Parts: sequence; structure tokens; C-alpha cells
Amino acid sequence: MHLKDTAIRTAKPAKKAYKLSDVGSLFLLVFPSWGKWWRYKYLFNGKENLLYIGIYPDTSLKDSLSLPFPDNDFDVVVSNFGICHVPD
Repeated sequence: MHLKDTAIRTAKPAKKAYKLSDVGSLFLLVFPSWGKWWRYKYLFNGKENLLYIGIYPDTSLKDSLSLPFPDNDFDVVVSNFGICHVPD
């Protein structure tokens, strides 16, 4: 299910942090006191990692979706030049 801007705007902090997931590995992490952070989950050297993208509303839904991440989960590699697609 795709995230909608309305759902993001109306997300309220809870006692524990929680995720609002989009399709793929992009999600919004809603913290009790730190705000709403865009994160991207990826594999590097066989380990799952999280990439910080930005804080909502400074980084909008449109901005986070426009980043060049592949649609399929974990099919990326991190290099000194950023994130790039791993060829099959």
C-alpha cells in the first residue's frame, strides 16, 4: 500500500516509535519526541542497514519517492558515490 500525504500529516507520536511503510523498503519512522524520519532499508555485505533520508516535512513524500531507489527490496549497494542498483 502506498503512503498518502494525509496519513503522514495526521500521524501522531505514540509511546513507542512506529513505522508507516510504503511499497518497497522506504518507510517513515514516527518517534515519540524526535519527529518523523524517512528511512530506507537495504543490505550491505549481507547485513541489513538503514539509510537516513530526511525529516518530514523538510523532506516531503514526493521528495523521498523521487530518490533513485530500486522498486525491489534489498537490490542496492552502497558505494562512496551513494546508492546504486546492483545489476542481475
